[in-house]
Amino acid sequence: MAYIPTHRFKYDNFYEGAMAKLHHKFLIVWVAAAFLAVNFIAVAHAATQPAPSGELVIGTALDTTLSDLNPLTTGNSLASDLVKQMYADNLMYMWPDGNLTPWLANSYTVTEHSNGSESIQYNLNPNADWVSGSNVTGPLTSKDVKFTFDLLMANNTLDSTGVTSNLTSVVAPNNTTVVFNFNASSPLWLTYTSQQVILPSSWASYDNGNLASLGGFTNLKAKIGQEITAGPFYLSKSTQQGATLTANTHFWMGSPKIAKVYFEQFKSTAASTEALKTGAIAAEFPSLSDYNSLSLTANITNVVFPEPWIFNLWMNDQVSPFNNTHLRQGFAYAINKQQIIKKAEDGQGAAGPSNTSYGGLPTVLKQDWASGLTYYAYNVTKAKQEITMAGYNLSNSGYFTNNTTGATLNVTIVDPPIADWEAAATFIVADLQAVGVKASLQITPISTWASDVFNISNFQSGIMTYFGYVPSYTNAYYDLADLYSYDGGSNFNVENFNSSTLNSYFQNASRTTNTSVISSNLSNAQHLIDSQVPVIQIGNAYNYYAYNNKQVQGFVSNLTINDPYNLMQVYAVKGATGPGLSGTTLYEIIGGVVAAIVIIGGVAYGVRKRGKKED
Repeated sequence: MAYIPTHRFKYDNFYEGAMAKLHHKFLIVWVAAAFLAVNFIAVAHAATQPAPSGELVIGTALDTTLSDLNPLTTGNSLASDLVKQMYADNLMYMWPDGNLTPWLANSYTVTEHSNGSESIQYNLNPNADWVSGSNVTGPLTSKDVKFTFDLLMANNTLDSTGVTSNLTSVVAPNNTTVVFNFNASSPLWLTYTSQQVILPSSWASYDNGNLASLGGFTNLKAKIGQEITAGPFYLSKSTQQGATLTANTHFWMGSPKIAKVYFEQFKSTAASTEALKTGAIAAEFPSLSDYNSLSLTANITNVVFPEPWIFNLWMNDQVSPFNNTHLRQGFAYAINKQQIIKKAEDGQGAAGPSNTSYGGLPTVLKQDWASGLTYYAYNVTKAKQEITMAGYNLSNSGYFTNNTTGATLNVTIVDPPIADWEAAATFIVADLQAVGVKASLQITPISTWASDVFNISNFQSGIMTYFGYVPSYTNAYYDLADLYSYDGGSNFNVENFNSSTLNSYFQNASRTTNTSVISSNLSNAQHLIDSQVPVIQIGNAYNYYAYNNKQVQGFVSNLTINDPYNLMQVYAVKGATGPGLSGTTLYEIIGGVVAAIVIIGGVAYGVRKRGKKED
C-alpha cells in the first residue's frame, strides 16, 4: 500500500532522545513533512487503485456470541477482532517495536509548560469520514476526538489507562486540530491519547445526550451494517456461525485490497486447522503444536514471531502474607514457568536467563534490562528455603504454617473463565501445592474478577490472580512507570507497590535527554523491583498464524493476522469461497442487550490489550 510510512518516528526510545522531556522548555516534535508526504501519496494512490476484490476466510475457535460492539467496553474476543477493523481510528498507529506512524493524526506537538503542565496538539487527517455501511455519514473531526475524551471523563471507569485523571480539558479549535491539556507532565500522555479509539460524536444523540449514561451503549441500537464507524472494514453481517466484514472504500488511508473478510467459527483449533489444510478457510491462529504438520502441508505459510505477551502472577504487596519479600521470592522459585508457557499458553518458553528473567520484572525489552538481575529459575529447594525465611515451617500436614500464629499458608488464585488462564493457574496451584503451600483455584465471573482485582481495596489477603498483560509501549520507562509508579501517569499498579525511591528514579529518567542518566535510573529501578519481586513474570510467548498462500498473500509478518494494518495489505490470489454465513442476524439474536458496565476499566485494558487468542 502506498501509505506504508517512509519514515518511522521512534517516539518512545529515550536512547535516541525523541521523547525526552525538557523541563520549563518547549519540546516540539515536527514530523508533519514526512507524514503529509505519506498521506499525499495515499490519497493519490486511493484515486487510482482498483476496487477491492476477493475474500479472506479466517477460522476461529472463539465463541462468536456477541452482545457489545462498543470498543470501550467489549470483552468478547471476536467482538474485539471486529471493532479493531470497524474503529481503526487511533490518532497514531503503533508498531510492535513501539514506533509511531501517522494514522488519524498527520502530526502532533508536545509542549511542556514552565508550571509543570503539558499540552499535546494533534493535527488530523482532513479526509477522514464516518460511514454507515457503504455510505458516508460525515467527516471525522476534532469534535469526535473531544467527544470521546469527554465521554471518558464522564465515565472514568471506562478510562482504561487513567489518562483522564490528569486531563484538565480537550479543546477543538477547528475541525482538524485538537489540543489536550494536562495538569502534569508525563511521557505516558502521548501514548495514552494516541492509542485511544475515537468514537463518533453522533453517539451523543443516544440516551438523551447524557454522557454519564453512554458508558453502556452497545452500538447495537443500529442494525448490523448500519453502525457508524470509520475503520478499513465495516461489519455487514453476523450470525451464530461467524461474522462478515466488508471493505470500507472510503477509508482515509486507502481502500483495502480485499473485498470481504469472514470470521468462521470452529469448535476447536484442531477443526479449523483441518479446514485450513483442505482450503476451506484461508487463514487461522493454529495451535503451536500443529506447526510441524502445517509446515509439511503444501501452500501453507507459517508465521511465528515474538510478541510482548507477559503473564504475571499478581498479589497485593501491601497485605499479609504477600508483603513479605522472602515469600514472594519463594513463589517465584516454586513456579515452573517453562511448563506454563509451553503447555498452558501454547507458546515457546524462553530458554534461559539470556532471554527472560522469569522473576520480578514487568514487560521490558531485553536490551533495556539492567545487568545482574536475578534469575528465578524453577527450584523447589530454594522455594522452600525462601518461604521458611518468611517465617513459616513445614508441618506434618505437608503444608507451611506460620511460626507465630500456627495458621496454614493458604492462598487462592482467582481467575475469570478464560481457557488458557485457567490452564496456567491450574499449573501454578499444583506447583505451589508441591512446595507446601495450600493453594486453590477459584473461577469467578469476569465482572467479579475485575472488581476484585482492579479495585485495589478489594484485592485482599490470600488472593492472587494470573493475568495476561500486553503493554502498549515497549520502552522500559513506560512499562516500569505504568506498573509501579505512584507519582502520576499510571493507574495500573495492581500490586499496590509503593516506593518513593522508585518514583524518584522514574522522575529522573523522564526529565533528561542524557542517555547515561536515563540508563542509570532505569537500571536502578529494575534492580529495586527485582530485589523485591512485586510481580512474578511467567514469560514471553510467541504468536503464530498460518495462511494458504495460494488464496491470499501480502501479510506483514511482524503483525498479527487480525491487525487492521495487516488486513489492509492482503489480497486474494484467487477467488476463495466464503463460508456462506446465513441465519438470524446478531441484532435479532441478542435483542439489543446492553453489556454490563462493570466489564470495563481494567478488563477493557487487560483483555483488549491482551490480544492473545483463547484456545
